[in-house]
Amino acid sequence: VEELRAGNWGLVGQVESLRRHLGLVKGVLRSPIVIPRVFGDGGEGEEGGFGEGEDGGEDSGVDDVFEVEGEGEGVFEHEVWQADVQALMQELGLFKRKVADDKERFPHPVEA
Repeated sequence: VEELRAGNWGLVGQVESLRRHLGLVKGVLRSPIVIPRVFGDGGEGEEGGFGEGEDGGEDSGVDDVFEVEGEGEGVFEHEVWQADVQALMQELGLFKRKVADDKERFPHPVEA
């Protein structure tokens, strides 16, 4: 009976994981991600394909949102970027605290 109980806990965990995954899939099916025609097939002669930008096809890896107007090409505002990173780190800290709280409230037995 103890052997079956351990196997049962493993299957229950897998079922919960599959339910969460199915929920995510249903969410994507209800509101699918639509790719604009600009990024479509990328056939020859089509403007706006991947990797073709104002800078002749080279990507700096920095989003255009961070560019400072009137200061030249490829310059971005460090303070804006730093503020975004700081906000992301705060959200991550909140998420970690919520996960730790959930682990305390709903302990999950460790299988040997």
